[in-house]
Amino acid sequence: MTRSLILAILSSLLLVLAYPLSGFWGLAWAAMVPLLFALDGKTPRAAFGWAYLTGFFFFAGTLSWFIHVTLPGMLLLMMYLALYFGFFGLGYAYFQKLPPSWKIGILPALWVALEFIRDRFLSGFGWVCLGHSQYQILPVIQIAEFTGVFGVSFLVMMVNVVLKEMIKNRCWKTGVIPGLFSLLVLGYGALMVSITYAPKFGMKIAVIQPNVEQHRKWLPSSWDEITERLLALTGEAARHNPDLIIWPETAFPGFIWESPERFERIKDFTARQKIPLLLGAVTKVGERYYNSAILISGEGAVAAQYNKLHLVPFGEYVPFRRQLPFLSEIVPIADFSAGIELTRFPISQKSEPRPGEKNFFSALICFEDTVAGTARAMTRQGADFLVNMTNDAWFQDTQAPFLHLQAAVFQAVANRRSMVRAANTGVSGFIDEKGLVYSFVQDKAGKKTMRPGYVVDGIVRTRDGMSFYARFGDVFAYLCFGAVILGVIKRKISL
Repeated sequence: MTRSLILAILSSLLLVLAYPLSGFWGLAWAAMVPLLFALDGKTPRAAFGWAYLTGFFFFAGTLSWFIHVTLPGMLLLMMYLALYFGFFGLGYAYFQKLPPSWKIGILPALWVALEFIRDRFLSGFGWVCLGHSQYQILPVIQIAEFTGVFGVSFLVMMVNVVLKEMIKNRCWKTGVIPGLFSLLVLGYGALMVSITYAPKFGMKIAVIQPNVEQHRKWLPSSWDEITERLLALTGEAARHNPDLIIWPETAFPGFIWESPERFERIKDFTARQKIPLLLGAVTKVGERYYNSAILISGEGAVAAQYNKLHLVPFGEYVPFRRQLPFLSEIVPIADFSAGIELTRFPISQKSEPRPGEKNFFSALICFEDTVAGTARAMTRQGADFLVNMTNDAWFQDTQAPFLHLQAAVFQAVANRRSMVRAANTGVSGFIDEKGLVYSFVQDKAGKKTMRPGYVVDGIVRTRDGMSFYARFGDVFAYLCFGAVILGVIKRKISL
């Protein structure tokens, strides 16, 4: 028992260190090895327990910033997410008698199947997937244009299983085929990173990071000061003559229907600058409230509006509020309504695109850049690049903004669309279609969060058409489900 406990804790610690802010991404390639040894020979019940314990420690170490929103909610989230580790342990116990050559494929497929379910079930929670740990390693993540993040998760878990089997059986031949497969992935990734495409169009964009503390955001006494800060930063950014200026999610101070004069002031300011402004605001239609992105044209008129489609449970609405009224006591928030349609915002450029060609972008609000289906739908609808407007001030100065950034990188690569991020407290900046993150809002010391500022840089759409993932979706994840079923059949035949 002591040995298993040490191994479980060691795996969780190595995994935690593989993510920001530690960022020792290389540890992820071996972090699961101690747990795999701990699971060897265990009964299904024991394997579930040790894997569950590893998962709980891992999520506690990476997602503890939820405590700044709700302590009971954080504990419930840890307990829920750890179930996916537990089910992996259960599956490991089931498949452990398969030959090593089978386990090398089946166990990573099982892991991906569980990550996929976690990404979709109960509205989904796709943060801190195993593949996310590699977000800065461009040659590794290029396969996401075919597989999404799940292909990278498969690769990392496969290497963990191979290492464990090689150490246990002292047979280096086990790693030959997986090693060749890994080299193929890296070779393709290196090739894609090295390719430069003829640009389709280019835009200069300014991103505003106001750094408004969450406790002041909804105080009426703070709204005038917040407005002045936003307009001052916007005025400074406008001197660089960008094609578009972007404010974060719910950046508008207060509520438009209660402060129409403030909204008119912002529109007049935009008209004087003659630069379109995309801003986040809470809007209201009848008795319904929406988390919205509003595009104000260079003439000061509302050109388009997008109402967020994918709401965050316990952040923007309380699920099962009527059936389980005690949940409203744990998370005392009012419910937003989900939007009903995607919106394409027209691109207005000082340098015209190809003659007769119209270009568009789409906005992902808050955690929508972690929702693969939403980003993919926007790409398929014709978005030439993506914008993420978010407010991570809820989580204060923690690793949360960087974990959020990880997921955004994979959406950019999977859809081969550049992304601009405007975050209230950071991380704000630019991501190209290969996943390279550049031009942050940061202070002189390089700190990227909890600092007000702006950044102006170019974004270039470099590829026509859609990626395999944008066109066909999670084919790879479904193949992993098929592989697990094949493993079940193999096990039954072997018995």
